[in-house]
Amino acid sequence: MSLQQKVILIFSLLVGVFFQSLPLIRSGLYSSLWGLGFWGPTGHDLIWHLTLINHINHPLIIPLPTFSGYNLVNYHPFYDILISLLHRLTSIPISLWVFQLFPLISSFIFLVLSFYLGQRYSGQFKGGIIFLLLNTFSGSLGWLLTLIRFHRLGG
Repeated sequence: MSLQQKVILIFSLLVGVFFQSLPLIRSGLYSSLWGLGFWGPTGHDLIWHLTLINHINHPLIIPLPTFSGYNLVNYHPFYDILISLLHRLTSIPISLWVFQLFPLISSFIFLVLSFYLGQRYSGQFKGGIIFLLLNTFSGSLGWLLTLIRFHRLGG
């Protein structure tokens, strides 16, 4: 890979991680104006995950936070168990893991894998970059319209 290609790849990864993380990165932060803020389309869902993560003491038996005396069943708790484990290993607050760190890390890994898959499938560097960018912008860009029309972040 030439130096120019490395620069293009790094720039594309930074742009991709920025745009994928932008709708969520402000969530979980405290403001003196409105308290703890939850932004983006998944903010309400992540409140459930925060509650669940805070209740995990044993990864195989997870108490259901909304019903006392019941355990969580028929659910996919692996994300919550992973965040709980990362919190215990690092002592970094759970909300920081959920809203700021994990989205950045998972976005970076996803986009690097997208680049390699696109490059391997197409046999060209350009194919990897195109696949990386398509995966970056495959979600909604509604927040961009709000930024242009009302000069604020929304969606």
